[in-house]
Amino acid sequence: MNPGDAPGHLRFANISEAQGLPNNTVYGLRADGTGNIWISTNFGLARLDPKTNAI
Repeated sequence: MNPGDAPGHLRFANISEAQGLPNNTVYGLRADGTGNIWISTNFGLARLDPKTNAI
């Protein structure tokens, strides 16, 4: 979700190896207590900061 999005409205984006994922095969997503999203892939874990979209 982007900072300018209205509450209750979700926005989805495709994220791939081109944006920094270890692999394009994703098995699961999990949010932590600080708002980061952890992504499990074939080649390990990645952490996504939804505020900056940095992996």
